[in-house]
Amino acid sequence: MQNKYSKLALLIIAILFCTTRLIYTDYKATLPIKIITWDCLGYYMYLPATIIYNDLKQLKFYDSIEAKYALQGDATRYQFKKLQNGNYVGRYYIGTAILQLPFFLTAHFLATINQQNADGFSSYYQIGIAWGA
Repeated sequence: MQNKYSKLALLIIAILFCTTRLIYTDYKATLPIKIITWDCLGYYMYLPATIIYNDLKQLKFYDSIEAKYALQGDATRYQFKKLQNGNYVGRYYIGTAILQLPFFLTAHFLATINQQNADGFSSYYQIGIAWGA
């Protein structure tokens, strides 16, 4: 009998989480929610840097992304340490990015087929990572 109530409780919690996400997301805004900022950006950056830009070493794409979306208010890139040779190395574990990968790929697919900003940071990606959380 306890197992039945546990499943019911889990279902109710899942419904509440999904309802809350639906209510507090303005899907028509330019960036309806900013999930990919500051520390989260450090965990997430591996995905667009590798899959979209193929630039995990130099991060040359990031200045234009920061100018467009103001993810952290400046272009310091503290999430990645700059080495003497000019390359960057991540300060955050890549495991979180691996767990975010299915949501990233879904968002990338949707952004691409809807001909939106498939840049890794637009609203599709913000919402995708929010759902993944």
